[in-house]
Amino acid sequence: MAQAKTQTTVEAIMNYPVAEGVSKDSIWQSIVDTWHKVVKDGLPDEVSELGHRYLVLSDLINHALATSGGVIRSSTKDYSEEITDWSGGKDPYMAKYEQLLDEFGLEKKWQISVF
Repeated sequence: MAQAKTQTTVEAIMNYPVAEGVSKDSIWQSIVDTWHKVVKDGLPDEVSELGHRYLVLSDLINHALATSGGVIRSSTKDYSEEITDWSGGKDPYMAKYEQLLDEFGLEKKWQISVF
């Protein structure tokens, strides 16, 4: 398997309702902040963009939850979504990331500290 080389993009992230209202600079910072996790976990390049996208979306959800008191509402013309606090479990994007790791026989080599 080729090592992860392909990161997600600001444009790809902006297609998701959770990114609505988030500045391009904030999305870019999340992209930079999460890339090392994809590399550390050993995701192959063939799925590195997808895995990285899941991590960035999870990161955006966590930032929004930290500032919103636990509830986010996102909507666009044709789509509406409510996301709530998953402190007892995982947000759906982290669950998808971990499922992707499982498909390749990999495990997360990092964890999120909860205060």
